[in-house]
Amino acid sequence: MYRKYGKGSLWVRSHIDARIPDVAAQQLINPNYYVRLVEELRPLTYSLVGRKSKLMPKDEWATILGHSPDVADALIQSMILTP
Repeated sequence: MYRKYGKGSLWVRSHIDARIPDVAAQQLINPNYYVRLVEELRPLTYSLVGRKSKLMPKDEWATILGHSPDVADALIQSMILTP
């Protein structure tokens, strides 16, 4: 694992060593995407269905934004936990 990421990498520190990153959120996200990500996530809402969260449908979200929420969608998909 260390060969792929390096012992001092953020991934190893947070996943292997279980340390909380000591950098600001803006440094974890490329600054070119940060503003767009915030703008895309702001109108997103969710509802509870039983014990699960259900996000706003993507087509409705895109209509509100006026474009497809590609950056925010990529972030959300990267965080999905599969059983």
